[in-house]
Amino acid sequence: MKITLFALFAGLVIMVITVISLVYKEAHAWWSVAEANGHQKAAKDLGIVTKKEMSKEQIADAQSLSIEIQKRIEANAENKPDLSNTVPSKDPIKSAVEFAKLQDRNGYKYLPITDKPYSGWAKGTYDNGQVKYLSQFKEGYVVLKTVWYKNGQKKWEANYKDGKQDGLATSWQENGQKEGEGNWKDGKEEGLKTVWYENEQKKWKGNYKDGKKDGLNTSWHENGQKKREVNYKDGKQDGLATWWNKDGVKSSIPAINRSKVPNLEEVIERIDSLQGDIKKSSRVIFKPGENFTVPDLGLDMIWVKPGTFMMGSPTTEARRYKDEIQHQVKLTKGFYLGKYEVTQAQWERVMGNNPSKFKGADRPVEHVSWNDVVEFCKKLTEMEKKAGRVPQGMSYQLPTEAQWEYACRAGTSTMYSWGDSISSSNANYDENVDETTPVGKYPANPWGFHDMHGNVWEWCADWYADYPSGSVTDPIGPASGSSRVIRGASWTNGRHMTLRSADRLYYPSYRTNSVGFRVVFLSSK
Repeated sequence: MKITLFALFAGLVIMVITVISLVYKEAHAWWSVAEANGHQKAAKDLGIVTKKEMSKEQIADAQSLSIEIQKRIEANAENKPDLSNTVPSKDPIKSAVEFAKLQDRNGYKYLPITDKPYSGWAKGTYDNGQVKYLSQFKEGYVVLKTVWYKNGQKKWEANYKDGKQDGLATSWQENGQKEGEGNWKDGKEEGLKTVWYENEQKKWKGNYKDGKKDGLNTSWHENGQKKREVNYKDGKQDGLATWWNKDGVKSSIPAINRSKVPNLEEVIERIDSLQGDIKKSSRVIFKPGENFTVPDLGLDMIWVKPGTFMMGSPTTEARRYKDEIQHQVKLTKGFYLGKYEVTQAQWERVMGNNPSKFKGADRPVEHVSWNDVVEFCKKLTEMEKKAGRVPQGMSYQLPTEAQWEYACRAGTSTMYSWGDSISSSNANYDENVDETTPVGKYPANPWGFHDMHGNVWEWCADWYADYPSGSVTDPIGPASGSSRVIRGASWTNGRHMTLRSADRLYYPSYRTNSVGFRVVFLSSK
């Protein structure tokens, strides 16, 4: 049976961990590196053991080591790995580290125990025997990759040239319906890209030039009615967007035709339409206790009332971790929290780029570090201040860990916000689609929040630390630390691992395709 590089790496390390307790530090460090570089199977397998068994001191040492390892990897990212000494060592940990060094980097793919770039095929399978992916390599570069769902339906297919995506790329829904299609050139999107709903209705169409949106972009509601139309130039929005609701009623200020000088009648019409709309857009767009939507971004914010709840998990909860000490938390101030995880379209509107691996305007943005999302919040606050929509003393921020869990539980005390069991109809985790999905695809929790379990992990404002044993009021976490808290789990995690409401994880400020975020709007004091 063929096994993947990082599966072997994970298996070797876990085997040693089971027998020798002294290797936790190095194993945990490589867990962090595997997670940061998208090797999710290795990260998941290593995380099960190390998180449960390591002491706080070992974890702190391991985090420091992982940062050193990551820096070395990134420093050599442009170079081919040194394969001169890849004969397996008798020392399992040393051997595992050697395998870990043989990573996919900039399109290169090397197989273990080889002294030259690999040409041939690589294959992965699901536990039911169904082929999961086939990749063809030529002299170290991937040239074709095809991925299938667990039911045998083709999921994704793309061509590569010199290790970079080049040519047609197509994705399909699990029911066989085409989901998206676009062209790539030299690793960047180029030309027309189209996305469809599951009912075969066109969802979005737009053009790319040198990896950036360029020209007219159009989106539609699921009923076929046009939803939004906007022009882009060099990746940035050029002019006002026009919106329609599901009934076909235009719901924004009409854009000026910049290709000609408007005549007097057009100017009068424009002024008339602006008189009321400018007043609306320049005032505060919410009232305390009422939900609101950020204009242009379509960022839906839900009001969460102050309250008291039990944070963490009871000792009787199955598969709980030691760091989930249950304690009472009182939140004295209400806050607004994003109904959905921040999408790639919203990120691109604010930041002017899209770092995500799994592209899709309605998918959550990922591959963003804690520092990246803090910068997003700052820019969003500045944008809305200029529009006159941010009261003094308020800002967009990351939620605290307590605010996040309060909203996730939504008044419940069960393992998940819907109960004590989970299936693929509840959330996106590693037993169904094997990548991110559009936000809001799965049912909301009792307070209206989507994807609090699965899809992508979500950054919180806090440094990671043990919980207090007693009750606390408006906790914000420790003043310093080595890793930030992430919550909610992702498409890479299993149902019995980290999707529970109480589960918490910590992470250095790396970028990975399984971590995103949602924003909170509240007083910055």
